[in-house]
Amino acid sequence: MYINAIIVPGFSEFERCAEPLAEALTSGPYALAGSAEIVCLSDALDNPERYEKAFKGNLVVTHSAGLLAVNRALEVIALNPPEPTTLRKTIKGANAVNSSKNEGIEEGIVVGGIFEVAKELGRHPVISAKIPLAIRTFSSAQHLVDRAASFVNGRSLFYTDQDQFGFTRPEVVDYANQNGIFARILQGEHNHAMFQPKDMLRQVTLAIAER
Repeated sequence: MYINAIIVPGFSEFERCAEPLAEALTSGPYALAGSAEIVCLSDALDNPERYEKAFKGNLVVTHSAGLLAVNRALEVIALNPPEPTTLRKTIKGANAVNSSKNEGIEEGIVVGGIFEVAKELGRHPVISAKIPLAIRTFSSAQHLVDRAASFVNGRSLFYTDQDQFGFTRPEVVDYANQNGIFARILQGEHNHAMFQPKDMLRQVTLAIAER
């Protein structure tokens, strides 16, 4: 178990979104760290040198576009990270995520409203405007393959079988596994880590046990 973990949630996801994941990471049968802190994606992209130093000695868990800000860490676990897609598919995926019924949402989790999303995007408007464009050409698998020496304790990619953005691609999972990355397809939608973090970590832990 790690002493500390850092969570980097995805585009437009404010700190409160990741609090249930932080709690699941640090308590219960699938805990991976003794403590956890949350760093919003726009903050990490706005001050890369500061956060690269912070990430370097910790387990870093990212959700969705959060991996864009992580170039090194003691270990990285990326949950539903992006693969190249068209802007049209990104918009279609965002609409699908927003209209999802979030069935099976775990007890105590509150889904944030548009005001909180707008507030998060407004903190770093220039960076926030660039992220959707960056996602179009960003390959999480290639990003980690190219940085093999930057994650000394391991690199893991976990996708879900109902990801609305279409990031889940068996050929990408195969490529990652062939190049030293532990990659698996789990069950759930794109926001499974946010709305069902205990189940997400259960699946992650069981998968890692096979490693």
